[in-house]
Amino acid sequence: MTKGSCIRNNAFSGASVGNASIWRVTGIALLFTLPIAWLAISDVAMFVRLGAAYLPLHTAMEGFAAVVAAMIFALGCHQSGNRVSCSVIVFSAAFLAVGLLDLGHLLSLNGMPDFVTPNSQSKGIAFWLAARLISASALLLVALLPWALYVDARIRYFAVAGAMTITMLVYWLVLYRPDVVPPLFIEGQGLTTSKIVAEYVVAALYILAAVVLLRRMAHRKAEYLVLAAILMALSEICLTFYHQPDDLPNVVGHIYKIIGCMYLYYAIVVDGMQASYQQLRRSEQSRREHLTHDSLTGLPNRGLAVQRLRDAIVDTGHSGGILAVFFLGIDAFKKINATFGHGVGDTVIRESASRIARVLSAGDMLARQAGDEFIILQTRISDGQRAALLAEKLLQQMRVPFRIQGHEILLSASIGITLFPADETTESGLLQKAHMAMGSVKRSSRNSYRFHTADMESDIREQQLMESSLHHAVENDELIIHYQPKVSFKTGEVVGVEALVRWDHPVLGRVAPAAFIPLAEENGCIDAIGMWVLRRACEQSQKWHKQGLPQPRLSVNLSAKQFQQPNLASQIRQVLDDTSLDPNRLELEITESTVMQDIEAAVTALQSLSELGVVLAIDDFGTGYSSLSCLKRFPIDVLKIDRSFIKDISHDTNDAAITRAIIAMARGLDLAVVAEGVETLEQALFLQANGCDEMQGYYFSQPVPSNELAKMLVAPLSVYKKRIMPGNAAH
Repeated sequence: MTKGSCIRNNAFSGASVGNASIWRVTGIALLFTLPIAWLAISDVAMFVRLGAAYLPLHTAMEGFAAVVAAMIFALGCHQSGNRVSCSVIVFSAAFLAVGLLDLGHLLSLNGMPDFVTPNSQSKGIAFWLAARLISASALLLVALLPWALYVDARIRYFAVAGAMTITMLVYWLVLYRPDVVPPLFIEGQGLTTSKIVAEYVVAALYILAAVVLLRRMAHRKAEYLVLAAILMALSEICLTFYHQPDDLPNVVGHIYKIIGCMYLYYAIVVDGMQASYQQLRRSEQSRREHLTHDSLTGLPNRGLAVQRLRDAIVDTGHSGGILAVFFLGIDAFKKINATFGHGVGDTVIRESASRIARVLSAGDMLARQAGDEFIILQTRISDGQRAALLAEKLLQQMRVPFRIQGHEILLSASIGITLFPADETTESGLLQKAHMAMGSVKRSSRNSYRFHTADMESDIREQQLMESSLHHAVENDELIIHYQPKVSFKTGEVVGVEALVRWDHPVLGRVAPAAFIPLAEENGCIDAIGMWVLRRACEQSQKWHKQGLPQPRLSVNLSAKQFQQPNLASQIRQVLDDTSLDPNRLELEITESTVMQDIEAAVTALQSLSELGVVLAIDDFGTGYSSLSCLKRFPIDVLKIDRSFIKDISHDTNDAAITRAIIAMARGLDLAVVAEGVETLEQALFLQANGCDEMQGYYFSQPVPSNELAKMLVAPLSVYKKRIMPGNAAH
């Protein structure tokens, strides 16, 4: 069936329901009209009197009507949420007034104790007509208003205040200014013309409301409201026939009112309760779907993923084959939130989910673990090669630039894979080992995938051991500093040294910086380690000076967290003062990605450091996508070309072009250029030929202890020239 035919069928169905309701209402209305017709043409009715039974019957009927009015008012008062249906507000406020005025009507009739002023039939009728006029007006207003109209919930307080004002005005007029109210009943004569005309006006309002409501007969609620309006109108008509309060037309009129109140009860109170119940059920269902799905992406969450993995394990065990479990994490995702905000971060998560889903096959499952991590189940595969192919496709998808809100964002992913039944047979074990494999990728290369292997568990134990002991590395004197020379292309001299920290762990032995520096950044140790390195390196530089050795410029790295410290400049000044190191002999290196996180904050921080008189260098240049305009604003002195461009510079034309461009740009900005990661003569010759100032790398020297560096500082200059420029050694 086409969409258009569905719409036509729905419209036809709605029309059919509306027609059926109209016929049903018409039949009921005609049925209730018969007693009125009989009262109108019968002379017997006026002679039927209830006598003493009238007052308790009247009290019971009016009491019931007051209860219904109170329930309608309470329904509107207890609607939850910031926005409430306008119809509910109208009914709630109006029937507060109706209930209070009906109470005045009940207490004011003859036979009841005097209510403030002497009771009379005319006094009771005045309260009655005021209540009926408000009731009819409310029904007509609701019939005219859109039922989908919702307004600020606070408006109900103004509506209630208005209803109370009208009620108090009616009470004041009836009780204290009866002279302004026309006579409505004269003892011995019966109803006055004013009363009869007023009843017909109210009846006309009810009939008009019923006619307007007929257009909404597809709704069950509208059907009840139409019947209530018709019965209320019949009640008013019936009450134009009576001569004495206890005669039959008066009693029948009150009975019509009670039946009309019952329909109002079903239309407003019962329907409202059912709506609240349905809302509660929908809320509970939504909550259950959410305790199973991720609210941001709509994907299954970890809980549902575990259930489906459990089922997949059973199915795979019965049918044979292999089940692959993937853990995918977006690399360096925290930088997205820090740089562009959480709104962009959420968009990246949703777009990543969409990209991942594109390359999955039928039967595979994608779930969101948490944060930037996803779980993928690949079912019914024959070997691990299929899992590897899927991992490659996933990595390719994540490498495509994200274009979000005018930003082009380059990202990558790390993927860990484990296989059932080869690696593990339980859902928790499979997820744990896949996560372990992903962590292994993140700690090493990133932007890659790795299957779980047994040695990863020993790596995890080492990781945990490092985390627990890193906090005490400084106080236990386990850290040492090695120094890597920087050599001038012009003179061949060692013109600088970079201080690089090493960790001699009592159990693990020598731990590389790449292994423990990320841990230190995560657990907050990096500040203490960074300041320790700065102080020790400055002290060592002064020792060389006191020994009469050349004093090359000392380079020390600042971590991203250190750079964000508001008192960083004062801390560095204190170290310089304590060690008496000349500020222009100290070079501080900050990575390009660090200064690009917040340009304005970086300018302020760099300016405060520059005022100390130290040399400022941008490290890993070329990887952070900084613009020329940003570089012009930074008070920097040196650019260090990232080793990733130097690695293939002799045979990769792109890397060669980028390196030439960086050198040319630095020349234009009057900045010195240092190439890091130089490992071959070909690389050194290329850099020298293109105007690079200094080089640093294993081709000349790896990082060495301070005593070995001291030997380099006193070695003949010809040794250096021969080492980096064999053709110029004789000069």
